[in-house]
Amino acid sequence: MIQSESSNPFCTRFVKPGAIPYHFFESQKSDDPLALLIDRLEHAPRMQIVGPHGSGKSTLLELLRRELDRSELDHSRLGHSERSGRFEIATAKLHANSLHGSWKSAFRHSREMARLAQQVQCKLSKGGLLIVDGWEQLSWIDARWMLRRARRRNQRLLVTSHRKLRGFVTLYQTHLTRERVNALTDERIGHLSPLQQSLVQGFLESRKIDSQTNLRDLWFDCYDIVNHRSI
Repeated sequence: MIQSESSNPFCTRFVKPGAIPYHFFESQKSDDPLALLIDRLEHAPRMQIVGPHGSGKSTLLELLRRELDRSELDHSRLGHSERSGRFEIATAKLHANSLHGSWKSAFRHSREMARLAQQVQCKLSKGGLLIVDGWEQLSWIDARWMLRRARRRNQRLLVTSHRKLRGFVTLYQTHLTRERVNALTDERIGHLSPLQQSLVQGFLESRKIDSQTNLRDLWFDCYDIVNHRSI
């Protein structure tokens, strides 16, 4: 029997950022690690979440955004929207170039991402928080212009990046281990048949997993295993 997409735990709508919670595996160091991160956001104008592809940066960012939306912290310390009189947040989600090839394609993609980020920033009121998911998609000159505009408009920045950025305080660094990958995957496959679970677990055991592992790509492969090798 072919597994239907609606019950496949690795289909996109079940694993996209925001669909599943971010897991703080080191949570024993803090009773409320999310509250600690929210509190740290008050103390620097530029902050970054750093980690390799598929390590949970966008998922954590979505969790922070939701918490900020409903947070009761003193927004005056982060800044108020001059236009509305309340704290304002705007998010630009930048994606990698799916058309690998010519420099022209790379250039067009870079300009498209820059225009998107700049449009979001220009609509954000003075004193607001600008979230940029995928800062590395910007060229150095576009990134510099956004930083200058943020200073002029007293806007704070929270970005995700694959490497540490100069001038940004690291809010959190994401990384994966085999134990974490296994734990996260086990949560996804709990409702599957024993055979399906065995197939997925066997696949993970056959793969090299380290701090640079892309969990999103691993789960894409697991989708095919569940969808086409189940009975």
